[in-house]
Amino acid sequence: MINSPAIWKTNPNNSWRLYKNSDFKLAETEPAPKTTNKDKKSQSQAKSQAYTPFTFTKAKAMTKGSVACTPQGYGIIQSFNEENNTTVVKIDGQAFELPSHEVSGEVPLNITFYNNSIKMEQVLYLPINSTMSEIIEKLENSLAEGDSYNSVSLFLHGKEMERSTDTIEKLKLTPGTKVLALSALKTPLCIKRYGGLVYGGWSIASGNSLGLAFMTSKKIRIIGFAVYKPAQGTMTGTARLVTGTSAKGDSVWSKEFSYTETTNKDDYEKIMFNRPFVIEEGAYWSVILTFSSQFQGHYGNGGKQTLDADGDVKFTFKTCDDMSHMNGYDAGQFPELYYYV
Repeated sequence: MINSPAIWKTNPNNSWRLYKNSDFKLAETEPAPKTTNKDKKSQSQAKSQAYTPFTFTKAKAMTKGSVACTPQGYGIIQSFNEENNTTVVKIDGQAFELPSHEVSGEVPLNITFYNNSIKMEQVLYLPINSTMSEIIEKLENSLAEGDSYNSVSLFLHGKEMERSTDTIEKLKLTPGTKVLALSALKTPLCIKRYGGLVYGGWSIASGNSLGLAFMTSKKIRIIGFAVYKPAQGTMTGTARLVTGTSAKGDSVWSKEFSYTETTNKDDYEKIMFNRPFVIEEGAYWSVILTFSSQFQGHYGNGGKQTLDADGDVKFTFKTCDDMSHMNGYDAGQFPELYYYV
């Protein structure tokens, strides 16, 4: 087993990433400026919110009535005494006046994380209202790289912690609780949409756009789709992933493409996203192709509006709104979609 000096930290997109020493340079420490008594309070507040390399989004500011974690256990905040810098918390029916720095909306857990041959030990700060489903999903999203996706399992006292709506407070996890996290690379799944293919029977002009809207019966992570290469000419343009059913919708991802003609009618290209995107149950998303060239294309036929797919998922397809060229669920482009469950 290799003990890696890697650490978790957020990237500019506020997503977790695993950084090794070779991935970055530490900034040189600048001399600390002189402080006055007036600055001490603000510096103390800043210190309490200092960056930790393995953390969730900072919990919301605590107010009267908030659930808080204290050395005496979980309780409800009753009042604040700013003059004495104390907070009154009711725990199991009894009120305690505690130093404010001992009252927190977050719970630090000691995580031992195994990812292939890498072992890492860090402290994970969790907002008290975090659910197990949210915690596991965020860990999984943080490991997503390209079209790969890792499943994460958490263990407490040798027992796997289930994905649920139970919160940290409900589970009574105390500060310093040791949790084991194991990750495993998931196998991507594929849904094939068509029963047949028409060779070279589709004229596409520059400026035309094609789209396919889809909805799933359970939460999945979509990672890409396939397109037929042209029968004549060069097929160039931009591929997009959008929320909703409109071809003019806002893109969450886009990529330019260029493919040359092929004589193999079964020859298609995989267009993969830069990361998996979560598709919630019952929500429509769309894949869009906008072309910048004129060509003759292949298209699939015999497609169905609903299809059962691997992973116990049912896909529902529909024609996108606001398209300049027809592409339906029964015939057109997008012969395959790739995803994880």
